[in-house]
Amino acid sequence: MIIAEKSDAAHAIASALTNDYKECPGYLMGNNGLLITWTQGHLLTLQEPDEINPEWEDWSWDTLPILPTYLPLKPLPNAQKQLDVIARLIKNCHVVVNAMDAGIEGELIFAYLAIYLRFLDFPTKRLWTASLQPSAIKKAYEDMKDIKEYQHLRNAGLARSMGDYILGINSTRSITLAGGGKTLSAGRILSPTLALIYDRQIARDQFEEEIYYGIKATFQQGSIYYDSSFKGDRLIDYDEVEKIINLVEKQEGQVQFTDDTKLQMPPYLPNLTDVTVMANQRYGIKVSDGVKILQKLYLKKLITYPRTSSRYVTPDELDLLHRSYKALIEVFPNLKKGSEISRVNLNNKRIFNPENVQDHHAILPEATKPVDLTEEETLVYQIIVERFFLQFQAPVKTLQRKVLTVVNDYNFQTTFKKVIDYGWKGLNLDFTHLLIKEQDDDEMLEEEVDVLPDIQMDIAIKNIGLEVKEKKTTAPPLYTEGSLMKLMENISSLITNKKYKDALKGCGIGTSATRAETIKKLQDNGYVISQKRKLEVTKLGKAVIQLLRKSKSHLLTSPELTAKWELELEEIKKGKDSKHFNDAVANFTLNFVEEMKDLSLSDNALSAFSAKCPSCGKPLNENKKVYYCTQDDTDCTFYIWKNQYNKSITKKMLDDLIQKGETSLLTFKTKDGTRKYKARFKLVMPIKQGKLQLEYI
Repeated sequence: MIIAEKSDAAHAIASALTNDYKECPGYLMGNNGLLITWTQGHLLTLQEPDEINPEWEDWSWDTLPILPTYLPLKPLPNAQKQLDVIARLIKNCHVVVNAMDAGIEGELIFAYLAIYLRFLDFPTKRLWTASLQPSAIKKAYEDMKDIKEYQHLRNAGLARSMGDYILGINSTRSITLAGGGKTLSAGRILSPTLALIYDRQIARDQFEEEIYYGIKATFQQGSIYYDSSFKGDRLIDYDEVEKIINLVEKQEGQVQFTDDTKLQMPPYLPNLTDVTVMANQRYGIKVSDGVKILQKLYLKKLITYPRTSSRYVTPDELDLLHRSYKALIEVFPNLKKGSEISRVNLNNKRIFNPENVQDHHAILPEATKPVDLTEEETLVYQIIVERFFLQFQAPVKTLQRKVLTVVNDYNFQTTFKKVIDYGWKGLNLDFTHLLIKEQDDDEMLEEEVDVLPDIQMDIAIKNIGLEVKEKKTTAPPLYTEGSLMKLMENISSLITNKKYKDALKGCGIGTSATRAETIKKLQDNGYVISQKRKLEVTKLGKAVIQLLRKSKSHLLTSPELTAKWELELEEIKKGKDSKHFNDAVANFTLNFVEEMKDLSLSDNALSAFSAKCPSCGKPLNENKKVYYCTQDDTDCTFYIWKNQYNKSITKKMLDDLIQKGETSLLTFKTKDGTRKYKARFKLVMPIKQGKLQLEYI
């Protein structure tokens, strides 16, 4: 009997390994006697503490830390029926084949199942493949190994799962108790992600604008004129600017240049993060909604499995890429120009790189024409199709001439670019997502030309003009959901410790499937709000981070905790006993609980409004400009501007508006402050653009 992770994987296996098969409730029966069933992801989860020990139901310091001595599993809602199918099939077979996804999570799902259904000692083989193409499945079936050869990977998965459970349960209960009973959340992924948003907002709040100067010089050599930018340390002292002007203006200098041919390859095939980030940046689609849309496209059999972190495919997908190209090229004629199917071949390592394919390959469109898509489904599908067709395009080929001009030891630089072949950029698609700018750059001049200037290195040049431009540094931008997702994936860029940096390369914090859920949870918990696509930390979110960082266990707010775990888990995968890791998690948890006992959140940080959202009943929150509903989705967009008609709306006024529909009689001033008048605010639902009405007296 073969157990796959998903129904579509089971059907692909049945098609590859049998001549024909019969659909049965919860499984497939091949005409060769092969049974194939599936789990549809996780069927089991870890029990709540009170389900393990009734005494742990009480959220008190006396019950902490909670450290279960065994793996406490229970079925997920609606999972029992499929569990019963698998249990019944096992009784009628001689060998079980683990055909879960090829990775640590697949091993964990199967381990949960084997422990819960008690078939750990049953003869079991491992079918290991990251591709669902028939040739790949057949080869994996022929090369199956005994499950014991994957025991270390399974141990690592179990250790990580139990570690996250123990740390999550105890940190959440501890910080909740420190907060006086208001339910708060913390965890290995949640807390560092909140800290990223917090740190960016603090950096922005504390930012002090700095003036600096740029110098553009115009040079002449015979009939040739060109502009060039000053190259050197940032100029913040105008005296230094004047010194440069005095030594360069109208002076002669020397010029040198280098020519180089540059090839800019198309962007890689996309993974889940790429698609959700692009959908967020282009269309404002929330990353959590983007994940849901991808799942819908997958269920409609329009794309391959979307919950992937890979940007590559295996050689087995070559046929699928070619079939999808032929099926869709006429559907998207705007993507046809310049494309050649021969460019996607097994020698193209930017596409075919099986060593970098883990559980699943990159997201691909299936060879099926799209029909009956919603507007948002169409937008997300278009992103995938565009990235797909770019692989069939030539690279952008550019001849660059980098010119360095030196006048009295001061350097000026410019780059001339002559495009020989526009390649994939000739499709004129939206590539703004490739140009995310996080900080100020002192950019050198670049100029696209039809003909490279015929500058001679053995002939002097002369300055004929200088232009000084005053510039200002800008505050680091607040994260959007998209830019935060990208940072979570590439978190190693923020780490200075080389050992931890290397540990986080390629994995980041969270997974491609959970990062969107983490960002949504931060908003659902009231830690973060989204305003005009920008993520801001609430008063509560700030208080939680400040509390956690007061403790010696402040590592919980850092991605370095995940780095330490990854290093230890890597050793377990190599055969190290997991006891050391388990003991380290228990000790960290114990110390965290003890430290939290001596800390508390201020009442001010946890204050809430007595009134609830009049639209949906959810709690209300606030930022500097508005009171708003914490139900941050398209179903409820209730908000009220804090200052209207030159009057600030207090929390008491807000409570009156929501409970009574109006405030008491208030005194207002005209905009110029010369006249006073009496009126009351009235809340008329549905409120439009956050504006209240005035009832004059």
